Amino acid sequence: MVGGVVSAYGQATNVSKIATGTQSSYTVIQDLSAPEINISASLKYFPMTSARISNEATGYFDPGPWSAAWQNSPTSPTVTRLAPTAPVTKFGIQYLYASSNFRSALANLNVAPENTSSMAFGTGAAESVSTQSIRLEAPGQTLDYFVEFSNPAMSRSVVSAYNLVPGSNGGTYVYSKPKDTQSRVSVTVLVDGLPVWSSDSSMRYATANAQYAWDKTESYWGKTATGSGTTRLYLGRISSASLVVTLVVRSAAKVEVNSCPQDSPGSFESTGTIRCHQVTETVKMANLPGKNSSIRVYAKNMLAIILL
Repeated sequence: MVGGVVSAYGQATNVSKIATGTQSSYTVIQDLSAPEINISASLKYFPMTSARISNEATGYFDPGPWSAAWQNSPTSPTVTRLAPTAPVTKFGIQYLYASSNFRSALANLNVAPENTSSMAFGTGAAESVSTQSIRLEAPGQTLDYFVEFSNPAMSRSVVSAYNLVPGSNGGTYVYSKPKDTQSRVSVTVLVDGLPVWSSDSSMRYATANAQYAWDKTESYWGKTATGSGTTRLYLGRISSASLVVTLVVRSAAKVEVNSCPQDSPGSFESTGTIRCHQVTETVKMANLPGKNSSIRVYAKNMLAIILL
C-alpha cells in the first residue's frame, strides 16, 4: 500500500488505486482543512454475525442469510454458541471443570466495544465472524471518499492443563501437554472484495519440539493491531460509482488433548477440579466517537481547499 501518512485523525493510507482502479492524488493539508460533507442518503448498511462450535452441522447467523437486506442505518446483530460443562461424579467424588464451557463462539455487534471471540477447552473447536458492509452509491457529485475504523484490540489466552499433587509448600504443579492447538484472529477491510487493509495473528502448539505445555509458535502479518485510535483509508476521488466497503473480523480456536488432569478434593474441600488445556482468541473494536459502529464511510471535497 502506498501513501501512508500519520495525522491527528490516525493513519491515513491512499488505497485509491485498489479501490477504484485509478490513483487519486492525496495531500494531508487538503484533507485536514476540508470539512466533511453529508452523504448519509448515499449509504446503505449490511451487518451480519455468525458463530459455530464443533459438533454443530452448520453455523448460526444473525440476521439469517436468506432474510437479510441492506438497511438505511447500521444495526447491531449478535450470535452466541456455547457447549456448557457439567459436574461429573467419579468414585463418589464430584468434580467441577475449571471452565464453564467446553467451547464458546461469540460475535456481538450490540456491545461496546464490539466483541468477536472463540474459545476451546479440551478437545474441540470454535469460530466466529463479524461482518459490517457499507454500500456507497455516489450521488454524481465528484467528492473525495474515505473509510475510518477503530484499530482492533487482539488478545490471546492460553491456559495450560495441570494437576496439583499435594505436598509441602502448597504441592507440586504437574502440567499436561496438549496433542495440538491452533488459533487465529484476523481483521480485514475490503473494497468490492479486494483487501485494502489487514491484520492477522495466528498461534500453533509447537508439537514437533515442544518441551513444555505452554510452548507455541506465533505468526503476525499485515498491520499492527494497536487497540487504540483509528485508521483512515482514502478511497479516491469518485463521481458516479457504486462500491461496497466491508470490515470482516474473525476468530478461531481449536484444541486436541489426550486427557484432562484432575485434582482430588483436599482436606477441607468437597469437590475436585478437572483442568483442560484452554485457548481463547478475541478481537474487540471500539465504537467510533459519536457512532454506534466501529467503521464508517464519509466524504470531503479536497479540491475546494486552496493551498496558499
